[in-house]
Amino acid sequence: MEKVHINYIDLSKFLSNQLASGSKSIISMYDENRIIKIYNDYTIDRSTNFKVLNEASRVITKTHFPKTVVYYNKFIIGCLMKYYKNYYHLNYLSNYQQYFIASSLNLLIEKVKELTNNDLYPVDIYYENILFNNDGNVEIIDLDDDGLVYSKTNEHLNTVLTNLTGTIIEVLFPAFAMSGDYEILKHYQIEKTFIDCFYKSIFSYELLEEFLTYIKTTKKIKKQ
Repeated sequence: MEKVHINYIDLSKFLSNQLASGSKSIISMYDENRIIKIYNDYTIDRSTNFKVLNEASRVITKTHFPKTVVYYNKFIIGCLMKYYKNYYHLNYLSNYQQYFIASSLNLLIEKVKELTNNDLYPVDIYYENILFNNDGNVEIIDLDDDGLVYSKTNEHLNTVLTNLTGTIIEVLFPAFAMSGDYEILKHYQIEKTFIDCFYKSIFSYELLEEFLTYIKTTKKIKKQ
């Protein structure tokens, strides 16, 4: 994995020209093709995390990982990531046609499945950590820190599937985001079999894929 060292002047420039900020990091442009993510707490030792990402990048083909670690003095202060121009956060996907939405979400499932099949668990699958474009491509971001867990057991799989299912249903049925109650799907005339599985927290990739096939092939879903 590549290494980039920045000085105080560089750091000040990035901190004063932020594209976005959160509780754990800030994002700035690094160059025309990459952004720099700078951690608020860079005293945490993240060397193991980046070692896992480096090894994972050799076998994972569907998801892009950060390939450059950024150092300030002796500390890992952040990383460089691809800049996804003309991409949008997943919550905007609900504005598109039903078939396009389902196809994009199918691709998201494929990417998450590849990760978990290789002992990598993206535990922060929420719409703000997923981007899409008008070509139907989907990208998972925020995988450089504790958003991605490496484990030889499947103890984190249920967390991944729960978050993935909730995100997919929020995109398809935005009203779900307000209530969090799967019973709301009854108002959209969704088949009872799916509602029962979701309500009972019976989550799996197969169920989600079958559900999206149902969404693709059914007529436009209408609320009663």
